[in-house]
Amino acid sequence: MDEVVSATVYRAIAIQPSEVSPRFDVIVLIETTTPDTIAAVRAVPELQRLGADFVMPARNIRRLGDIDRAPSGTFLFNHFTSDDPDRASRYFDSVAGWFSHDAEVDDIALLGPLDAAPYVFVNQVRLPGTLAEFIRALLRPNFRHAVYRKMRANQIGFASIVCKPLP
Repeated sequence: MDEVVSATVYRAIAIQPSEVSPRFDVIVLIETTTPDTIAAVRAVPELQRLGADFVMPARNIRRLGDIDRAPSGTFLFNHFTSDDPDRASRYFDSVAGWFSHDAEVDDIALLGPLDAAPYVFVNQVRLPGTLAEFIRALLRPNFRHAVYRKMRANQIGFASIVCKPLP
């Protein structure tokens, strides 16, 4: 199909317990040539047969580097909730530097929904090392100050799914 640039299937290896947690054990990320082609891609019978519990047509609204999609990687999908999408975007912009500097993340794609959705955006991150190394970065005191407190102050919720791509 000419409208599809890439399609990747991810298997969840860890789901953060949270009141807003999605419970997806599989994530299929389909990149299309433009947002206008999403409807045609969604209508493909093979995709319909997947019987997805949740579909969120989205566009890339922010990007830090290009996502390395090598199959050996570990990927994080954070699902953000907020009653104010603009405030959530400002929050994301204010903390993105922590992730690149302190967690050594060099690629983030922030995907904003094109239609009504329970999430104001989902970000995709390829973890720079192991999951354990990334978790250690999140346990540093500066994460609580630079990221977590701002998130709470801005009334932003999030839930994470850690995934591995399937071959």
